[in-house]
Amino acid sequence: MRKILWPFLFWSCLLFGTFTGNAQSARVLSPSDSIARMTLRYLHPFYKSLEKQHPFSGTYDLGFSYPLNKKWQINTSIPFGLAKYDVNLFQPEYDDPMLNHIKKISKTAWGNAMLGLSYSNKHRTAHYSYWQGFVFLPTATRGHNEAAPYMLMSNINEFHKYLSHATILGFEAAYGRQGPVRWHYELAAGFEYFLTGSRAMLSDDLYARYTLTGAYKLNSLLISADYSGLINISKTDLDAFRDRMYDVINIGIYYIGNIVQPGLFFAYNARDFYRDIADGSMGIKLSYRFAN
Repeated sequence: MRKILWPFLFWSCLLFGTFTGNAQSARVLSPSDSIARMTLRYLHPFYKSLEKQHPFSGTYDLGFSYPLNKKWQINTSIPFGLAKYDVNLFQPEYDDPMLNHIKKISKTAWGNAMLGLSYSNKHRTAHYSYWQGFVFLPTATRGHNEAAPYMLMSNINEFHKYLSHATILGFEAAYGRQGPVRWHYELAAGFEYFLTGSRAMLSDDLYARYTLTGAYKLNSLLISADYSGLINISKTDLDAFRDRMYDVINIGIYYIGNIVQPGLFFAYNARDFYRDIADGSMGIKLSYRFAN
């Protein structure tokens, strides 16, 4: 619990002592509007087997959304990982100082850059819909690097962003409500197709993607929860359907207001298998709108 509490308090004090503003979900790029926006998201995973994780250790996503007009937007993002932690290699059955020691890891890695094009449409009564197509380019760091698997568990439903030798094609459609109303929601669904090379960890597969988001606006705060994930729909050799799922529950609080828009959230691994490796991640999302 102490390993979770320290980074959470550290970043909470840093964030709310510096900025005011708003963010709407844990995603790097929330549904965009006619204003250009830059977003930085930080995820700090809580691994159970690691010692002394540095508070700055985690995954950083830098995203940018630029409107071509009131309906069309260009979206792009790039993830970067910093793995800085200690590993206890103590093995009591061996009396060898070369085997029994603390190993210090300090590595960095890039993930797969995303390019996308989205179309949004505003309806009456604060409702909206949008469609987007995107591609993740194979820019992830290749070869043995401890930062790559470290990034993988920062948000398991985005593991495709950190796979080397892989190109991902995707499409998503969504319908939701936001604006002056108290209750906000969004329902999104789509697919991702993995095109992998011979050196990739996975084979070519088709995944369904989904996000269910609900939020309540309380004065200047937005309290949000969402359930999102990927489902492998082309692999049939798994024992159970649950084994095909990579899902996460995000719970966060966001301050609504200025052109600088921060949010603080916790990403919780929904599957027991991944929760045995890491409880989840603490996240910070900071967006800057280039106009009011």
